[in-house]
Amino acid sequence: MSKKNKKKPQSPPKKAVVEEPVQKQPTTVFSFFDHPFLPLALILVVTFVTYWTSTANDFVAFDDDKSIWYNQNLRNPSFKGIFGQQLVGMYVPITSLIYTMIFQGFGENAGVYHWASLFVHLINVVLVYKLFQKLQSKSWIAFFVALFFAIHPMLTEAISWVSALSTLMFSCFYLLSLHLFLSYLDGNGKRFYWFALLAFLFAGLSKSAAATLPLMLVAMDWWRNKKLNLVTILDKWPFWLLSLGLIVLTFFTRTAEGHDLGAGNNFNLIDRVFMISHTLFFYPVKLLIPLNFSILYPFVKDSGAWRLDFYMALPALALLAWWLLKNRDTYRSHLMGVAMYMLPLSLMLPIISVGTAEMRNDRYAYLPSLGVFFILMLLAEKIKPALLRFGLLGGIALIFIFQANKQSAVWKDGTALFKNCVDNTPQAALCQCNLGYSELLSLKFEESVEHYSNALDLDPTYVEAYNGRGQAYLNLNKFPEALADFTKAVEAGIVTPKLFFNKGKCLAILSNFEEAIPDLTRSIELEPKSAETYYFRAFCYEKTGKAAMAVTDYSKAIELNPNYVEALVNRGLLFYNDANFKQSIEDNTKAIKIASGNILPMVLVNRANAYLKTNDLQAALADANQAIDINANYTRAFQTRAAIYTRLGKPDLAAADLQKLK
Repeated sequence: MSKKNKKKPQSPPKKAVVEEPVQKQPTTVFSFFDHPFLPLALILVVTFVTYWTSTANDFVAFDDDKSIWYNQNLRNPSFKGIFGQQLVGMYVPITSLIYTMIFQGFGENAGVYHWASLFVHLINVVLVYKLFQKLQSKSWIAFFVALFFAIHPMLTEAISWVSALSTLMFSCFYLLSLHLFLSYLDGNGKRFYWFALLAFLFAGLSKSAAATLPLMLVAMDWWRNKKLNLVTILDKWPFWLLSLGLIVLTFFTRTAEGHDLGAGNNFNLIDRVFMISHTLFFYPVKLLIPLNFSILYPFVKDSGAWRLDFYMALPALALLAWWLLKNRDTYRSHLMGVAMYMLPLSLMLPIISVGTAEMRNDRYAYLPSLGVFFILMLLAEKIKPALLRFGLLGGIALIFIFQANKQSAVWKDGTALFKNCVDNTPQAALCQCNLGYSELLSLKFEESVEHYSNALDLDPTYVEAYNGRGQAYLNLNKFPEALADFTKAVEAGIVTPKLFFNKGKCLAILSNFEEAIPDLTRSIELEPKSAETYYFRAFCYEKTGKAAMAVTDYSKAIELNPNYVEALVNRGLLFYNDANFKQSIEDNTKAIKIASGNILPMVLVNRANAYLKTNDLQAALADANQAIDINANYTRAFQTRAAIYTRLGKPDLAAADLQKLK
């Protein structure tokens, strides 16, 4: 390139300034770490052995239901469905594309989704190992950082939860972008800058949490070139623009899902200062003392006050920041580790609320853990001799392997997961609520009611529990209790087609037909392709004397579900009452054909009466006889057959059937 040409972005020096020269370590028993492939191969084998049992896990009713079970885009894939819609409040088209590909090939085989997650994690392990080989010169540090990242039990959530695939995917492209940007900084050409930007785009399309990448690029620039100024920040302007777009997109998608982002009413600004400072210590402590993992760690105040450790976190954080900045030249590596921890975590700090939730999650530590592990290795370097250091780190790794394998079993299914959550976080209403949902899916309705009730005892504002408990009551045929819970859920502002359908269904079962119609209509507005909702509204129309509207809704239900026997039977009866006997015969004939070996005598009698009206007496007699063969105590069948015998001129047989009615 000519010197007259402007360089945008500005290229770094051809030879990057690194913290220390890369020196070949002397040949020792530990030259294993310098082998070109054995260290990485060992890490990958250990990772596979640790997590392969997770491939036998099932889905869990914790976003997996929305991502897989009820995701219609997987069943009818389209470009618009993948790239034009959100998934669980996030715009994640690349993750959605992978789900779609797996579903089209393997359906709802949970094991395949878990294999995909494990495969992506293995790729990430390779990228982490190579990244730390580039960042610093000590091969043993690259080995143990990658090993701890591969097998730490706190990261199990990201690996063993199908819905956390977005975390694995964005991390994969995030790490790849860092690699490419380092190649650019090392003077390998500006094309690597643009390759890094492309990888960043893919990371953002996997999950918007990738928006922190430009911050990490600035840190990488500082690490390589020992400078931090306006030029090193502005040089990354395309990354900043893309990052801003991802953040704005997150606000839109979360709001559309009903997870409004903003300052929560439960915590004021001062609270959030304590929450943020405490969280910054929370993840390193969990990584270093890996005990009592849960799917969330709620912020809980006791009588309006925080625990002592919340108040201590802020001054401790300030003291640590002061010490690091004061000694930044001496402890550059440690400062880089802090940056690798804090910058990827920054968007997951409790600065804002997602709906009513204030949560800390294990998966949030997936990328930030690298900074903690890097600092841990820098501290471990002080341990002499090296044999003792590597022995201690190896022993810790064995503990992590055991714990990670055990933690993976927690994700076996929804019941196991949420029981673990209740055990470790008994004060969390979300855990009780989700355990109730898991029991509901397992058809354990009494247990489901118990856990939903526990959730409401812990937090009466946790209104989703009313919806779930109402469904459990409905399945227990406790219709007044179910109606009361559905009504509370609606009053609390929950808007789902299933909720309005269930409320309308309860009203219909309790013979409140007129009241049920508005709820069923609202459900249809939200989900116009539910045959069952049209059926129940038709039933209510029928019971309130609106026969024509009932026929219209029964017809819509049959259009959506041509094998809807009940809708065919009821429409056939309405046709009969309207003297449309031909249509009545057709509907009942379809119903009988669909029911096959499970024919109800009522349907045969309905068709027999229609045949009787059209003077097809032999067909009517055949249906009446078949109905009696199925149920010899079905009085309507004898009544209809008596009428047929009368029309056939067989009064004795008619009298005999009428005698059986007495």
